[in-house]
Amino acid sequence: MRRALPLLFALLASSANAEPASLLIPGEYHGGEAPAEPGPGWLALVERDGTWSLQATLILAEPVFDVLLDQTGETSGVRIATPAQDALALLRHPALRAGEVSQSGGDGEVLDQSGVALSLGAQHYQLARTDSGLLLRQGNTAMPLAALEPEDSATLRWAGDLDRDGRLDLLIEFSGDNRLARCAYLSSLSGRSGAPSLLACHEATGC
Repeated sequence: MRRALPLLFALLASSANAEPASLLIPGEYHGGEAPAEPGPGWLALVERDGTWSLQATLILAEPVFDVLLDQTGETSGVRIATPAQDALALLRHPALRAGEVSQSGGDGEVLDQSGVALSLGAQHYQLARTDSGLLLRQGNTAMPLAALEPEDSATLRWAGDLDRDGRLDLLIEFSGDNRLARCAYLSSLSGRSGAPSLLACHEATGC
């Protein structure tokens, strides 16, 4: 029996599927973990020769054999694929548009109490884990991002300016309790406060 969800994943589950998907990660998923009809308007976050950009792309969602759950001949799984090779994430939101974007970090750093220093233009940030979760600091301003239980881990996958408003956006991967979620945070969702707010998470479970 799977034990109770850690706090982070309980929060994600409570808001999941409330709106059409706005963040997807290419790969194979159990049924229900990815939409069978993603729809139009997607942008792929890709890197070419050291430059990051958002590129308009199509998404193919096709049924596949789930090696953990399916019997012979069944295809309850979903494969999310795109012509955009090596896409780190697939995003959809009115604040995002195709074109080059600024990157300031995110090479798979595991976030701990020592933190990661990030700069975007003249703005400087510190992203670190605390006893209660992730905290983003800018000068004297502290901005909580996500609550975490001790068994949860967090990894910075990308940091920069996805929505081109001059403020920091983040792509963070969380894992724990046989679950994995990649979450996007956009500063433009927070108005004048500048704190990146959760856009969406794409969550997957193991066996």
